[in-house]
Amino acid sequence: MNLEDTIKDKFNRFPVLYGTSNRKKVLDSLFVTIGNGYYWDKGELVESPISIKSEDKAFYKKEPYFKSNLLLYKDIYKLSTTQAKIKAVANYKKLIKEADETPVDWYGLDPEHSLMFEYPEDIKPDWLNGIIETCISIIEDVDNKTVTKRDVQLCFTLLECILKIKRLPSYTKLSKTTSFSVVQRTEYNKKVKERNNLLKSHKELVLLLAKSTLTDDSAQITRLRTLIASNSLLFIKIVDDINIVKDT
Repeated sequence: MNLEDTIKDKFNRFPVLYGTSNRKKVLDSLFVTIGNGYYWDKGELVESPISIKSEDKAFYKKEPYFKSNLLLYKDIYKLSTTQAKIKAVANYKKLIKEADETPVDWYGLDPEHSLMFEYPEDIKPDWLNGIIETCISIIEDVDNKTVTKRDVQLCFTLLECILKIKRLPSYTKLSKTTSFSVVQRTEYNKKVKERNNLLKSHKELVLLLAKSTLTDDSAQITRLRTLIASNSLLFIKIVDDINIVKDT
């Protein structure tokens, strides 16, 4: 099953959890949440057979209306009176509306267990785009209380890997007690500030490249890759300058 059909299936089967359009909640469930009942197979995420109850399969096969209607579940179908069914449907509609409107509570990234970090070499393009979309969503949700700085950094690192962007070099920070002349300290701080500004620019370019990849904007992709390469060369030079100042 492709990514879009899998997302629609989540909306159909679990509207109280994901609403009918809260895409981020489904992406979190598929790619981030540990123990979600999915595994990689032939380049796609597929649901473990044991996570789909046979009675659910039989019910939806027998009563397809309830699956396509999105608002009705087995327990409503089994209620004895019409009034009880109406009340139950109204309650489900309320829960579904809340699921659509409330922000996602991101599970928290785990590089060793979140499936987005375990994608196979033969991953299909739409599923790889799903991982890219998930990374973008987490980065842009930086103000969400469930997103940590570590989550954001892991997403940038994963995007660099997927987009085949060489990681920028790091540098050893100076201790505040390091013996430095005023001139050296000033020069060091200046270079570090330049480095931090370039790093911010690099992340912005990577994010734009990821978005352009999803829209398959080839001209924009080429332009951004050129900018990233140029930015990287300048970044490397500044890091070398920092190390030279540090070692003098």
